Amino acid sequence: MSKKKKSKAIAFFETIFFLFLILSLGLIIFSKFTSDYFIFGNNGVLVVGSDSMSQTSTVNAEIGYISLEMEDEQFSKGDFIRIKKKPQEEEMTVYNIYLYKNEKGITIIHRLYDIDNDAEKPSYVFRGDANQFSDWPNVYYDQIIGEFDGVFIPKVGHFALFLQSNFGTLYVFFLLTLFSISAFFDNANSSLYKKRRKLIEANDDIKQ
Repeated sequence: MSKKKKSKAIAFFETIFFLFLILSLGLIIFSKFTSDYFIFGNNGVLVVGSDSMSQTSTVNAEIGYISLEMEDEQFSKGDFIRIKKKPQEEEMTVYNIYLYKNEKGITIIHRLYDIDNDAEKPSYVFRGDANQFSDWPNVYYDQIIGEFDGVFIPKVGHFALFLQSNFGTLYVFFLLTLFSISAFFDNANSSLYKKRRKLIEANDDIKQ
């Protein structure tokens, strides 16, 4: 391969790498200013941040409410899952999996364990399949964001979780800074080389 072709190949891969860094930075900024889930119209996606739905705990197994069909819906930290629009309040179904925001603003994706109709308005009791206890306090309908539609891709969300971490953010900024500095010096050297070539060519013309 000639030097010219090599330089073009290197420039191509540098461009791809730079675009990848920009895309990563965009994902970081978007997730920092929104949340760890993304809603598009009636559907959305979520990167799972814990293992609370990864298995059936001994307590829940003894209670016996989690069926084999429900265990097929279980997912783990780093899985990429799809969320659909939440149903009407009267259509909320026990043992389905829903996404909600708790009182601290943290996004939770757990199974609906029970519906409490004792108060003026119904509240919902959620529990992770791997957890021994239900979430506290109960959740109201306006806190619910969406419902898990059963579709997930294992482990592909680990990169997104890394980007959302402080270390991941610093790492991407470090690579962008390093890349920008390298590109600056490459351009400076290229400009200096072109000026020298022009001076050499000008001297050659004078000698001739």
